[in-house]
Amino acid sequence: MTGANADYRVPVKASESGVILLNLYNLIAVKSGKSIVDVSKYENSLLQKAANDLINAKGKSLVVAGGNDKNIHLIVNAINDLLGNFGSTIDFTKKSYLKQGNDVDVATLLNDMNAGKVGALIAYNTNPVYNLADGSAFAEALSNVDMSVSFQTEMTKQHL
Repeated sequence: MTGANADYRVPVKASESGVILLNLYNLIAVKSGKSIVDVSKYENSLLQKAANDLINAKGKSLVVAGGNDKNIHLIVNAINDLLGNFGSTIDFTKKSYLKQGNDVDVATLLNDMNAGKVGALIAYNTNPVYNLADGSAFAEALSNVDMSVSFQTEMTKQHL
């Protein structure tokens, strides 16, 4: 999780992020039997905990970075590579359609669902309860639909 949803959070200056990420890389590399990079030490118990959690979730984790610093993203890519996330968590062959919808159409659908005008709803590879900004409003509106069907490749917490 990122930001406020993180299991643990350490405020970091942007100028420190490269050193911290390289230290995270080294912690993972050592446990993976890979070479480490030369970087000044950054001591933080939460960084070690994050490294352990990521190692325990190899192939099922994802490390992301914000901003536009190419070097930061290269480090993050190297960490994801160490973790075996390419080809599992990170799949370049599967297109993501998140944030490509039409808000007006969604609002119209919600109004129609609330008014009882929708008899059946079929969702394909999407989870509107989770993905929409106000998923709880969608879940509430869905209770007015007689039948809902979801075609997804993965199990999710919310079901239509």
